[in-house]
Amino acid sequence: MKTYSGIPVSLGIGIGSVCIIENKDVSVPCRKVSASEKQLEWEKFEKARNDSVNALSEQMIASDKEQSEIFQTHLMMLSDPEFVKEVKSVYDAGEYNIEYILDKKVKEFADRLKASGNDYLIERADDIIDAYDRVFRIMQGLPAHKFDNIPDGAIIASKSLKPSDALTLSKKGISGIFTHEGGTTSHLAILARAYGIPYVSGIENIDIIFKNDSLVIVDGNTGTVVFEPDSKTESEYREKLNKDTEKKERLKKLANKQAETKDGKLIELFANISDPEEAELAYKSGADGIGLFRTEFFFMNKKKLSEQEQYEAYSKIIADMKGKPVVIRTLDAGGDKVLIGDDFSAMEAGTGVEKNPLLGWRAVRFCLDNTEVFKAQLKALLRAGVNGKTSVCDADCATTAKNTLRIMIPMISGADELEKTFSLIEDAKKELAAENKNFADDVPIGIMVETPAAALTADDLAQKSSFFSIGTNDLTQYTICVDRENAKVSALYNEFHPAVISLIKNTVAAAKKAEIPVSVCGELAGKQEGAFLLYGLGVRKFSASVSVLNGLKEMFSLFTEDEINEIAAKAVALRNATKTEEYIANALKARL
Repeated sequence: MKTYSGIPVSLGIGIGSVCIIENKDVSVPCRKVSASEKQLEWEKFEKARNDSVNALSEQMIASDKEQSEIFQTHLMMLSDPEFVKEVKSVYDAGEYNIEYILDKKVKEFADRLKASGNDYLIERADDIIDAYDRVFRIMQGLPAHKFDNIPDGAIIASKSLKPSDALTLSKKGISGIFTHEGGTTSHLAILARAYGIPYVSGIENIDIIFKNDSLVIVDGNTGTVVFEPDSKTESEYREKLNKDTEKKERLKKLANKQAETKDGKLIELFANISDPEEAELAYKSGADGIGLFRTEFFFMNKKKLSEQEQYEAYSKIIADMKGKPVVIRTLDAGGDKVLIGDDFSAMEAGTGVEKNPLLGWRAVRFCLDNTEVFKAQLKALLRAGVNGKTSVCDADCATTAKNTLRIMIPMISGADELEKTFSLIEDAKKELAAENKNFADDVPIGIMVETPAAALTADDLAQKSSFFSIGTNDLTQYTICVDRENAKVSALYNEFHPAVISLIKNTVAAAKKAEIPVSVCGELAGKQEGAFLLYGLGVRKFSASVSVLNGLKEMFSLFTEDEINEIAAKAVALRNATKTEEYIANALKARL
């Protein structure tokens, strides 16, 4: 028996026989072509590209939501006129065959995405390679990938899997997945979570260590892979698997119950979403509202977004939540703008790849430099705010008007950026008035606190903001100076670090002093140990993935407020990230 540690991507436990998927890329020939062959070569490429688009369009008809999103991403990439234009320009100017030129441009494009520093864009590098893999195969008369020999209940192992592989595997009744490459925002990860398939990434030397048909355990809760477990370990994990199944059924019953502590102190649990269609699921799952709608992913799934299209999408979310609060974050584009669409095509020229995009031209900085794009989004949001107006009854039964929509500005590092944003919002209102368009003048404007600068000056920012939402992912990354995607230092990334805790405490205190709401929408809020700690630090509003909300409800229901505060205080007093997390984990283990 051997145990290997990786990165937990999708929760759950899987037990089964290993089925290793080898990574074999399509071989791309390189040869010179004559001038007379040029047009025929190009027509061959265009036919293969159109055939791929048609095949994807047909597959979308019978696909579910998660699969459809992947097909849409591939269709967008195959239909990108700017990319095709760039390929043709290089092809026409050179003397080599179209497959060779296309392969170079696809890899170049993927490398730009991987160098962006943005988790989402890094994962999309696999999508463009996968999308054009279809084209290469058609051009060379090769069959598509087949997984006909995978038995039901198998554990899939591979250095990496393409999104199209994931689509096929999702229908195979597999028990788990482990790979070397692949992150938490990959399409494979999204599908694994959607179908409840345990998934661990970061396991090295898969083709050397593991053998087909050997028994393997994949623990997506801890990021552990056990190869050829002994009978005792296998028995223990089968018992865990049974308990996991029982727990899922138990948690389903909490869907429409209000989160509260054992002594009845109410807690608000909101949902993080990345697509307007997810709002309906959040409502049906019993979320108290939307705590974070990441609009950049919505932009990236479209080629161009007009003000009207945005207005309709934002209005749909508000309608689907039926009077519950909706927090929409303005565009949080990363350092590489390649996938943002036609709205940004003029800005892309000459920007190149930023050396340190996480500290560069992103989020509100990018938006304030591209005011037309930013203003179009703000105008759409203000218009959608009209649909968010509702009446509420206070403690004295007096009815007052309130807006369920909230606009959240990301990556604020100082008052200057916030003031410039407010000025742009006022300009947007004036333009809407001149255009005779209805808009809401009472939409609360808040900020994400995700930089140490914002957390340290929270007192000042609280005077200008309607609410705070703490983004613990970036706050941790910037505070500890750790790139969590860099395997050499990712072990240092820990949200329980004393410095991160101090910044959260300072932010919560500033919000309380200014009497504005404060929530947490980073990954820490979705972890039971993290949510427990945050409650002890004064947070009462949490926003996380819909899939974890019921688990948080159960956890909070087992402790009184005083118990949580006491345990959290003792954990923080240890002044050690690992020990703090372990102390809370042990306290939870004793009751869960």
